[in-house]
Amino acid sequence: MLTPRHLQQILTIAELGTFNQAAQRLNLSQPALTASINTLEERLGVRLFLRSKKGAEPTVFGHHILKTAPDILSRLNRLEDELGLLAGGERGSLRVAAGPVVIHGVLRQVVPAFCRAYPDFQLTLQTSSADQITKDVAAGRLDLGIGALNAEACGPDVMLQPLFEEPMQIASRPAHPLQGAQALSLKDIAAYPLSLPEIPSDLQAQIAAMGGASAEPLRTTLTTDQYDMIMDVVQNGNMLTCAPRHLLRPYVEGGRLRVLSQSALQPVWRASAAYRPVSALSPAFSALLEMIQGWFAQQS
Repeated sequence: MLTPRHLQQILTIAELGTFNQAAQRLNLSQPALTASINTLEERLGVRLFLRSKKGAEPTVFGHHILKTAPDILSRLNRLEDELGLLAGGERGSLRVAAGPVVIHGVLRQVVPAFCRAYPDFQLTLQTSSADQITKDVAAGRLDLGIGALNAEACGPDVMLQPLFEEPMQIASRPAHPLQGAQALSLKDIAAYPLSLPEIPSDLQAQIAAMGGASAEPLRTTLTTDQYDMIMDVVQNGNMLTCAPRHLLRPYVEGGRLRVLSQSALQPVWRASAAYRPVSALSPAFSALLEMIQGWFAQQS
């Protein structure tokens, strides 16, 4: 019978290429590891590795296990984490991913407060695309995903909760050549390059519909999920950026950026939270989501 211990042994042997090196990594003797794999092969009735003087090469059966073992081990680890979440609210872990707008805006404000409230909780936070977030939540690799998420991509086992929506604005440095002009057209805007994160598919569709078939194509010459870099580039050159109003507000109020006067390009940014029902049973998860909801409510 395959066990998590066997799966880890097979993964380690395949990674390092020899039983001897794998045994050292696993803190086993080489004979003990060899005996473990030999016993497993006898039970399964197949060879998992071809041994030679050069090392150990996975057979077709070994390769099949290698394809599925990481996901199995990940799910087992998540199961342990979920049991920990259900057992108590102040210890455990949460894996969260969000789009660049959410990372740079709401989570910059909320995460420090959450860490103060739950100092013993392990919070893992990463930036990810909307498509990847929905896949990772559905697969159990994430507890919470936030961004411009597509409901159709979430699947039946994932809860999708709308959080916030507002118009996006185009901004530039105060001395930009377009500043002061009224009723800018899409052609005027398209004359200057954009600095943006990766645009979710629903926003791409909105922009394409606004432009029409004969519209000038917009040029994005800097694509990065680091909004600090985006804002620095826009403040120090003639590039433009497009972002939700709440994200631009601190830069506009500080005099570092100005919003262009235009109505040609006004897509709407929508943020949703994706999670599986079991995650919502955790008190810490609920507290984090309530903090995020509260922050967005203040922006209204």
